Amino acid sequence: MHDTEIKGFKDVTELAEAIGDLRYDVLAKLFQELSKKVLKDALLDEGRGRIVLSRKLSYLAEDLNLMTYKVGKIWVLCKPFMEEEDA
Repeated sequence: MHDTEIKGFKDVTELAEAIGDLRYDVLAKLFQELSKKVLKDALLDEGRGRIVLSRKLSYLAEDLNLMTYKVGKIWVLCKPFMEEEDA
């Protein structure tokens, strides 16, 4: 089953704002976990004979891995400033 909403958020705009406010290391972890989930779905769809869908989901998982990497690089740049704020 695929949900159409997330409890605690009135709409996807509010959800996007909350995700966008995450610290970059946490955001990278979110993309990493989402990539794993999408890849899991791709494998399930492949097993159901949905080859094109499976391939597209696999590509999406790769893109999410790239996002994980890019956001991780941003975190490396931001981390010293975050430590200054915490001091």
